[in-house]
Amino acid sequence: MKQSYLYKVVKNNLEFPQLFEEIHFPQTGETVSVNSLFENNKKFLLKICKNEKKNALIKSQKMIKFAKDHKMIERVDENYIPAWFTDLKSIQYWQSQLRGNRQKNAKTAEDSTKKAYLRQLWNFNKWLTSPDIENNERRFKISLLHRTNKNTFVQKTEYKKFQNVEEILDILEGPFIEQKTIIRIIKQYLLDEKHINFKANSLTLIKSAIISYFERNEQEINFQYDPTITHNNEIEEQSMSLSDLMKFLTVGKPSMMEKALFLCKFQRGLDRTTLVDRFNFEAWEQLVKYFGSENHNSW
Repeated sequence: MKQSYLYKVVKNNLEFPQLFEEIHFPQTGETVSVNSLFENNKKFLLKICKNEKKNALIKSQKMIKFAKDHKMIERVDENYIPAWFTDLKSIQYWQSQLRGNRQKNAKTAEDSTKKAYLRQLWNFNKWLTSPDIENNERRFKISLLHRTNKNTFVQKTEYKKFQNVEEILDILEGPFIEQKTIIRIIKQYLLDEKHINFKANSLTLIKSAIISYFERNEQEINFQYDPTITHNNEIEEQSMSLSDLMKFLTVGKPSMMEKALFLCKFQRGLDRTTLVDRFNFEAWEQLVKYFGSENHNSW
C-alpha cells in the first residue's frame, strides 16, 4: 500500500454517493486520507470485502482517487509541494542549477540537495503567506527608497502581505532596496517558535536553502546567524549490543541481504551514509557482474 497522503475536502460531488453507497465521506473543509476513510467506514468496507483488510484499503484508495480526479479534494500534507509553486520562473531557474541525487542505483531523489532545498523553501513560503499563531494576517515592514526628483530620494515604509516568495525577489531586484529589510524577514522565520525543537544543523539547512534561492537568482544575501547558540546539535543514536545483534540475526530471522548489511556495519563500523556510498559506487557493479543480474532477489 502506498503512503497515505492527507487531503482537504473542497467540494462535494453528486456522483460520489451514487457510486459509493453507504460510505460516509467528510464534509467540505474536513480532511481525509485512505486510512481515515477506511477507519470511518471499517465495518461496511470489511463486510463487502469479506473481511479482507487489504482489499478494503484498496477500495478506500479507489474512492480517494475518484475524489481527487473529480477535484473534490486537494492534498494538504506536510510533504506536498503544489505545481503552481514549482512552476514559478524563479523556482525553475533556481532548481535547474542545483544538483540532484548522485547515487547510481537510487530509485528516487528524495534525499538530494535539490529536493531538500525545494522543500525548505516551500516551508518558508507557507510561513511567509500564512496567518501568524494568533491567526492574524502576517505583514512585514518593508522600507524602500523612492526617487522624488533627479537628485533626491525619500524613504517610505509599508507593511506588506506577500503572495509568494518570488515577491521578495522582485523587491530585491528593484532600485534602492535596503537588504536588511529582507534579512529581518528571513531571520524572523529562522527564529520562529515552530523551529524551537529543531537541531542546529536543521536550521543551517533551512538557511542555506533560502540563501541559495536568492543567490542563484542573482540576488546574493549574506548575514550572520549561528543556530548552535540557541539549538542543540547533538544527535542521539540508537545503540545495539552484540547480544542484540545475535538476537536480530537468529530470532529476528532476517533475509540474507539484511544479515550482510548488519554484519558489514558491525565489522567496519560504517555509518549508513558511507555504507550506501561504498555499495553504490564500488560493490554494486561487482555483485551484478558476479551474479549476472541486477535483481538481488535472484542472487
